[in-house]
Amino acid sequence: MNNKNRLTAILILILMTAFALHISASDGCGDCSNDCSGDDCDHEQETTTQLRGRDFVRLGELGTVTGTLKPDKGEWFLHTEENIYEIHLGDHEHRAKTGIKLEEGKTAQATGFIYTQEGSETIDISVCTIVLDEKEYRFREDDGTPLWQGCGSGGRHRQ
Repeated sequence: MNNKNRLTAILILILMTAFALHISASDGCGDCSNDCSGDDCDHEQETTTQLRGRDFVRLGELGTVTGTLKPDKGEWFLHTEENIYEIHLGDHEHRAKTGIKLEEGKTAQATGFIYTQEGSETIDISVCTIVLDEKEYRFREDDGTPLWQGCGSGGRHRQ
């Protein structure tokens, strides 16, 4: 192999390695410009710490809130008398399979992991279930396991 071919092969290996490291480090879904998680992609708004749904499960406390649905800049929020909650439903494919239709002004009851980020006016909730029009939609097990990862009762790889 001549020097030119050897150099080309080395450059290709370096680029492939860099790309692989980038993909594994970002854990991104590749569907948006945000660095959202492929296993919990919510296309979240920019925050200083860029937390994801699985972070809210780990850091938050299980709770239930009832309020009015309102969209803002591609995200959905649940407005209560006291607070505003950004709802994180997770994987878009799983969300579509549930058939949920979020509509502005509808009343919804969400149960999930609630976490307030320091310096944020909005409280985040990584949703386990949401009741809308008297129908329950499930996105996570009560322990926070995402149903779209194959470990939950609605997962792809469940035995």
